[in-house]
Amino acid sequence: MSLIAIIITCPFKVMFVVLVGWKALAAYSSALYLSFVLLLIARAYWESDHASAFTTYSKAMARVITQKAYNRL
Repeated sequence: MSLIAIIITCPFKVMFVVLVGWKALAAYSSALYLSFVLLLIARAYWESDHASAFTTYSKAMARVITQKAYNRL
């Protein structure tokens, strides 16, 4: 199963938890981390018709994390 298929089929809350775990690997590869965060943001916007407080918070956190990862490049 490809990474994109996993992102599309997994619940958003699971992906948020994976993002936290993925941050440890990000120290080794900022570009990989940035691409993962961008896919996560795309997933959040794809689910935006079912927006909740958690999804809104996750979008904001993803933007902050993306900016930090971009600044490290």
